[in-house]
Amino acid sequence: MPMPPGGSAGIGTPDEMRTHLRKFADAGVDQVAFIQQGGRNRHEHICEALDLFAREVMPEFRSTKPGGWRAER
Repeated sequence: MPMPPGGSAGIGTPDEMRTHLRKFADAGVDQVAFIQQGGRNRHEHICEALDLFAREVMPEFRSTKPGGWRAER
């Protein structure tokens, strides 16, 4: 089975993920959830992926108000 396009299904580079999440933000979605623990993922790899996501992707979508988020351009 071919891999989904980069960024979709929560898989891809930070740039691909930002592009994918931007589509959700533009549609008014303000929350997403990722399942990192599925399959044979090692704990260390899960932690590395979450750290990369937090450093490279989340800042663009961080909210300035409590309990919310916004996509900055």
